[in-house]
Amino acid sequence: MGRMFRKTRDERGAATVEFFFAIPFVIALGMAGLEFVHMAAMQTSVDDAAHAAARTMAQSASATEADARAAALAAAGSLPGDSTSVSVSTGETASSGYTHHLPAATGSAWVDRPSTTTKQPVTATVESSYSPTTPVGTAISDALGTPGTIGFKSTATEWRDSTVEGGASSW
Repeated sequence: MGRMFRKTRDERGAATVEFFFAIPFVIALGMAGLEFVHMAAMQTSVDDAAHAAARTMAQSASATEADARAAALAAAGSLPGDSTSVSVSTGETASSGYTHHLPAATGSAWVDRPSTTTKQPVTATVESSYSPTTPVGTAISDALGTPGTIGFKSTATEWRDSTVEGGASSW
């Protein structure tokens, strides 16, 4: 009965060999996981930076590209400033009509007043890259055709409301 639970010397040796063969695969898997987490964090930071840059430009007609860059880097502090570029473009102004449904002076009825809103698209593009932190990341960058770096890019569009700046055109 005691023999059932005992392993022979050969069985113990085989288990040890299997364990030592498995270690490199476990380490490689851990490094790949670490690199993919880093890549996901970088992409999230680039997305946040693009939205912050576009929002800054949309909120103020006097904002400059330097303001957009500062907002992008502030929103995503983990981005390396020396390898991050921010570009901003504005589209054509578009106008569209809408109707205000307002109470009449007597308070017993409603009056419809046509009005116009004007808006302009502002698009920000942020590009950044980083050097891989593990050998698995280096292999990924080599496979992507950019040895030593992994690049990220994100574009965001916000709308600049020009209605208030120009005044209501139909009143």
